Amino acid sequence: MPEKTNILNTIEAERQRCAEQYLRLRNEPWPSDKQLSVRLGIDGYNFELIIICGKLTHIADYDWYMRLALEELDRLACYQNEDRYGQLKFKSVNHDFVWQYRNAIRENYNHGRNIPSSGFRSLRQIKMFIQAVEMAEELSMVVAMG
Repeated sequence: MPEKTNILNTIEAERQRCAEQYLRLRNEPWPSDKQLSVRLGIDGYNFELIIICGKLTHIADYDWYMRLALEELDRLACYQNEDRYGQLKFKSVNHDFVWQYRNAIRENYNHGRNIPSSGFRSLRQIKMFIQAVEMAEELSMVVAMG
């Protein structure tokens, strides 16, 4: 197991260096936690490197759940005017919240819940969607346990 941990640490360090190099080439600083996302490019393992709310993340090409979450949050939780474009309007939207929304989209789809996961008109509706999926998951676990 320690060997696997070392390999994962090496890959993460490599991704960090890659992200820093992308930003250096663009002459940009590391994005703050007030910026929803900055797409950097593809790493050596065919994952897209994205900085989400100041934290480096890697996304597989098949992860449409995260792409949808970022699109919706960009539309609803970020300023759209040119001088603040992509900056978050809400303190409640952070790295963990983005992943929570992404995971809710995934669970909703994979478990056939068919709760609408996009087209929201407010951040409150996204939060209600997350709660609905989490509640459905919890209820299904209760039923499964008998």
